[in-house]
Amino acid sequence: MKNGFKVLDSDLHTMEPDGLWEKYLEAPFQKFAPQFTRRTENASNQPVIRIGGIEIGEMSRRPQTAVVGKDLQRRAFARHPHYEVAHARGYDAESHVAAMDIEGIDVAVIYGTRGRQVLMHDDLEPEVAAALARAHNNWTRDFCAHDPRRLGSSLRRSRFTTWGWPSRRRGGPYASWARWR
Repeated sequence: MKNGFKVLDSDLHTMEPDGLWEKYLEAPFQKFAPQFTRRTENASNQPVIRIGGIEIGEMSRRPQTAVVGKDLQRRAFARHPHYEVAHARGYDAESHVAAMDIEGIDVAVIYGTRGRQVLMHDDLEPEVAAALARAHNNWTRDFCAHDPRRLGSSLRRSRFTTWGWPSRRRGGPYASWARWR
């Protein structure tokens, strides 16, 4: 609550852990688990992402934007100390809820950051894109389970799926925003 108002953040991004793909991808798709490379000239939260032969990370691959991203992260950490705490914790669900408390946010709709980056390329095979979306949805379900009354999800989908309905069924009650009060 902030200034007497209940607050809903409808676009709260997560910073997903690198290892979510190895943990949540189905066995036949494990070889497509995204790999993350962090360069010293980049902000730690802006890795180059590789999925098979596809390399993602325009912000991280261009020297000028890498410098800008690193400076933006430095300023954010200086201005809001909870960023450094969340970063040290791997941006886990507990640190997200703590940040929501600091900012006065009651309920949040969680959006993926790397999950969105991973799924936004036309070069992915439809089956791989769908498997990556399912893995991300399952991780998000577990993330939101930390505090399901405050954390909800925008389900990930690939452009090759119809809103990931099989994943939504696995999501159980967290997938329904209507239950929030």
